[in-house]
Amino acid sequence: MFMVIGMAACFVLQGIFFYWASVVNNKAGLRIMSDLRISLGEHIRKLSMGFFSDRETGDLNNIINQDVKNIEPVPTFFYPQLVSAITSSSVASLPPNLMLFAMLSLKR
Repeated sequence: MFMVIGMAACFVLQGIFFYWASVVNNKAGLRIMSDLRISLGEHIRKLSMGFFSDRETGDLNNIINQDVKNIEPVPTFFYPQLVSAITSSSVASLPPNLMLFAMLSLKR
């Protein structure tokens, strides 16, 4: 009976921690992207007027919007997956009873 309650508690805690990790990862990714856009805007502001006369407005707009948007999955999706992979690989060094508990708590 206690094992069933313990497993149910593990699944509930797993859901809570997964939600919390998703919120933290999303906020961190958005903060990184915001900082990138701000630093890009500051860099463009410091450029000379000759730079803007040689370029079309659409090119600059594409650089600011599309290229930064293409980078967005790295901090929001790749970094959390990387941390998860490193954490999962470190589970192998745990004693067998802790490894079993850790494996049961992983989200698939």
